[in-house]
Amino acid sequence: MSTRVIRDCLPVILGPLTEIINCSLSTNIFPTAWKLEEVIPLLKEGDYKVASNNRPLSLLSVVSKVYEKIVLEQFTDYLVSNNRLTSHQSGNKKYHSTETLNVLITDSILESMDKKQLTAIVLLDLSKAFDSINHNLYYKN
Repeated sequence: MSTRVIRDCLPVILGPLTEIINCSLSTNIFPTAWKLEEVIPLLKEGDYKVASNNRPLSLLSVVSKVYEKIVLEQFTDYLVSNNRLTSHQSGNKKYHSTETLNVLITDSILESMDKKQLTAIVLLDLSKAFDSINHNLYYKN
């Protein structure tokens, strides 16, 4: 179902949809229909005709994305209210991003340099990590 249809029908389906989501959360059962996806190739680099230059992108239903957003928000609220996140956590945190993390790391490096301390940083490029997975282990025909 498209986003437009859901948005237009929201006044009618909001109650039942809320019940389904709450029931799913309380029973730990995710509706099977919401797991269905359309997988499309997304070009990473180079020629799109070469399979290894593409990565799969899963398009899930709008309702499953709403569910995901609700769970993420509840989980994040729990982590924040119970002081379970380090102050250096940047991912999935309001008002934080990779830019926030870059500023923190740069500041730490510059501070160490001012103190004439040795600084080392290890960076990983995971852009091709998906290609190294044996997908036959997970997807059986």
